[in-house]
Amino acid sequence: MLFASVNGSKVQLSPSAKGTCPTCGKPVLAKCGRINRWHWAHVAGGDCDPWSEPIGRWHLSWQGLLLPEFVEVVRGNHRADMIARGGEVVELQHSSIGADEIAARERFYDNMIWMFDATERFRMVVSGPRAFFTLGRVKHIERCQKPVLLDFGRTIIQVVRFTTTLNGCSGYGFARDRQWFIDEYLQGQLDPSATVVLPNWSDHRQSDPWAAKPPVRSIGFATRWRFCKEGEPELLSRYTPMLPLDYTWRIGGGPWRHVRDIIIDELSDLANGWTTEELAEISERLMGRAVILHGSLRLVPAPAAKLDPKLPPNKLAELLKRVEAHVAAGRIPVLKPETIAAMRERAEKEWAPKVITPRPVATPKPSPVDPGLFDAR
Repeated sequence: MLFASVNGSKVQLSPSAKGTCPTCGKPVLAKCGRINRWHWAHVAGGDCDPWSEPIGRWHLSWQGLLLPEFVEVVRGNHRADMIARGGEVVELQHSSIGADEIAARERFYDNMIWMFDATERFRMVVSGPRAFFTLGRVKHIERCQKPVLLDFGRTIIQVVRFTTTLNGCSGYGFARDRQWFIDEYLQGQLDPSATVVLPNWSDHRQSDPWAAKPPVRSIGFATRWRFCKEGEPELLSRYTPMLPLDYTWRIGGGPWRHVRDIIIDELSDLANGWTTEELAEISERLMGRAVILHGSLRLVPAPAAKLDPKLPPNKLAELLKRVEAHVAAGRIPVLKPETIAAMRERAEKEWAPKVITPRPVATPKPSPVDPGLFDAR
């Protein structure tokens, strides 16, 4: 424990100090050795709180921010790791935890938030305002019913949904940072004298769920997008990460379906306003590729040199009007004027009326006359 009760007060460590456990009231001693981090320990050995886990650098990087009255707060026979400004219990979880214990803590605390240390086992990719993550084999976290935050160090994912629809991913959420969490949950409870040492986020990863087959690719060529109606289009480099959606899933024994259609039907917050019919037609005409890019479902057309919708000029004009609306909504990248001009030129050339020149009729030559067939007289 970080704190113990000494003469009725909540105090931190000091060598040779004695106190009592704020949860069970039994004696505790200050352990101030050279190897393990200083802590309070029960005299009889063993922690009275079965939900406690060893305190490491990651725990201290959060708990060290707060005033003592908001850290290791006793709730019944348990100690809550932190208390947020709204009264929520913030459970800091570094080690593995089973589904049954997840359910037990959520029933006990009720008003609570999970904060999992994701720096060593999980993987994620930031995509615009969102981030997509995998839990690898740690599937039990998907059983959480209370809000979940995944701390990757420089990025914190505020989980929105757990889903296996996206290949290689366990879910997605909003990409945040530590300051966002402090502003959102801890304002008014910070210890102004605290000196917090952050963990080294470059520590060797225990496991890499994406080592064998990462689901992330780069877009391949630079594109400009209108992610907002105002201002100039935003340039994305060729190395911008994306999640390709060129595969099918079969869910619950049903028919095989394009994953892009499943996203439109079941993950509307990622669908970006597409309908299955419109995306299928526009994708066919622009020879495009459906991807998750900048946090949403978008269509990346084929390179300009290959674009050939195979439409007559009047139908191409109708298509370009629809494309323009999708560009304005950020579903398709901005097409260059020369690309549009090349498409129109190709359509006019391919669908121009063909002039048929009639072949000249050959005059038949008279057959040679056999003189023996006529009377010479």
